[in-house]
Amino acid sequence: RPEDGWKEVVRKSKRMVISSSVVNRIIGRGGMTLTAVREATGAHIDLDRARSAQERVVTIKGSTDAVRIASNALSSLIKEPDREVYDFLPKPNDSPSPATPAAT
Repeated sequence: RPEDGWKEVVRKSKRMVISSSVVNRIIGRGGMTLTAVREATGAHIDLDRARSAQERVVTIKGSTDAVRIASNALSSLIKEPDREVYDFLPKPNDSPSPATPAAT
């Protein structure tokens, strides 16, 4: 209940069918690309073993924002193979640390 300090979390999931030819692009060397998307968005991303020789299914689960950002990042990676995954992910918060009070 919100009045008790609880926050309602809405979990979403999305399935994307991708060509088997772009699986390596999604996973990245040593899984680095997929790991970067997972860490930046907080989404859980699963890639099925083999739907067919031509297609694979990617399942993205998480908050509404996490699913949207991860889905957009993966789609952009496929559409723009010359760009890096970090071009499509949110940048870390650049806010400065809180000022410490001056000693008197």
